[in-house]
Amino acid sequence: MAVFKKNGNWWIDCYVEGQRVRRKVGPNKRTAELAEKNLKVRAAKGEWLGIKHIRRITFETFCQEFLSKPAGRAPRTVKSYKQICNQHLIPYFGTRYLVNIRPKHVEDYVQERVGIAQPSTVNNELRRLKALLNAAVRWDYLKDSPARGVKPLPLPEKEPPYMTQDQVSELYPACRGWIHTFVAIGLNTGLRLSEILALAWEDIDLMNGVLKVRSDDAFTTKSRRNREIPINRFLHRVLNKAPRHITCPHIIFTSGGRSADPKLAHKRFKHALKCAGLPTKFRIHDMRHTFGTTLAANGVDIRTIMELMGHANIQTTQQYLHAAPNRMKGAVETLGLDGSVEADKGAEMHTGSPFLDTETSDGTGVA
Repeated sequence: MAVFKKNGNWWIDCYVEGQRVRRKVGPNKRTAELAEKNLKVRAAKGEWLGIKHIRRITFETFCQEFLSKPAGRAPRTVKSYKQICNQHLIPYFGTRYLVNIRPKHVEDYVQERVGIAQPSTVNNELRRLKALLNAAVRWDYLKDSPARGVKPLPLPEKEPPYMTQDQVSELYPACRGWIHTFVAIGLNTGLRLSEILALAWEDIDLMNGVLKVRSDDAFTTKSRRNREIPINRFLHRVLNKAPRHITCPHIIFTSGGRSADPKLAHKRFKHALKCAGLPTKFRIHDMRHTFGTTLAANGVDIRTIMELMGHANIQTTQQYLHAAPNRMKGAVETLGLDGSVEADKGAEMHTGSPFLDTETSDGTGVA
């Protein structure tokens, strides 16, 4: 049956790509016949009911196409995609067609990796896989992502590693040359490693005490957003005394006048830790954790911390609230809901001194 009449209206009833289509058209038989013909023509062209034809492609071939288009992603992100795809995702999904991947296959992959890698590593691989499959949807290889409903593994809450003020005071004297400026910037601005190395003198406004983190053709911030960070008194003195190179525009440069690279920065930082007698387990990124933790401990509100650190969402910033255990007690003490006419004006409030204006007794500054 192709077209038929029912209750004064003509209907179409046919199969398109194995699926039955039954639809009311109107009182005209000719219109119903044209509607049926149009439906079959659209199906032949690869379009049906507004859904584009899905091209068949294997997961491995798609990954190769995805990795060949790195524009808009940071080099470190591109490297992560290549490593995860080549070492884990392609060996598991490689020869399977994208259209044949089901949510169960994704969940099976997660379960298989749990016995081999740490949960945080598996979650990172799952994030990359979801990004890949979302791109496949955008590029019309899939109608929907089979990984969309797969949840990441639950992770125990961990306090981010950070340095104490005593450890910071021990670290500064062990820093020689440009690593001293590097550490001062990291601890007092919370910048990421790539952001510190990309920092140029044109980004520093010592007159107004502002440091600008911005993206350009040569460098892109993780959140792809620009931000400004106030320069505290200690960092102002460090930057004011820092040497400048006649040709290198960056603040951090080697003795040869070249911009320092991440590998060299890690090496010099570890050497400074060792000279200071501090645990070499500390990473450069832990200076960023020290910045956020100290801000929270000094009573700075979470929204301000989020903006200073350039986080894309406030959930990331909440990891630093462990350093402010009295914030909830201080909050409820301000209520004064004791039935009296006036609120208790003597209620204690957790304030603390602002981090950006804090210095150690020896004038070296804090993290």
